[in-house]
Amino acid sequence: MSALLHRLAAIEGRLTALERRLVKRRPDTNARRMTRVDRCPYGWKPSEKDSHVLVKYEPEQEVIRRMIGLATKPLSLREICRRLDTEFYRRRGYKPWTGAHGLVRSVLRREGIFAPDDAIAAVQRRFVRG
Repeated sequence: MSALLHRLAAIEGRLTALERRLVKRRPDTNARRMTRVDRCPYGWKPSEKDSHVLVKYEPEQEVIRRMIGLATKPLSLREICRRLDTEFYRRRGYKPWTGAHGLVRSVLRREGIFAPDDAIAAVQRRFVRG
């Protein structure tokens, strides 16, 4: 019984951490930028009028739309990266997508594809067996 309570407490702690992390995911176009100019979220860039304001960067938004299209199919993050490479999409600095599955995950979370329910289910599968 105490082992079950311990597992539930661990799950609750992870869920709380996930909720905290998911609160501020999507950049707001009217919000002030909190990062360096060269560290904008993928798909966004500083405005030419005011460098403290983020605006959508259309070439990267096209890649994000393709990511979302691939994410609706049952593909892993690594497979999405492979598909982006075979379709000749490149990330910043003309780097290949291979090995950038963490960036794909971040972009999809920011776009609302990986909802908190998906994250909660992943945590539950990891800690509750049976």
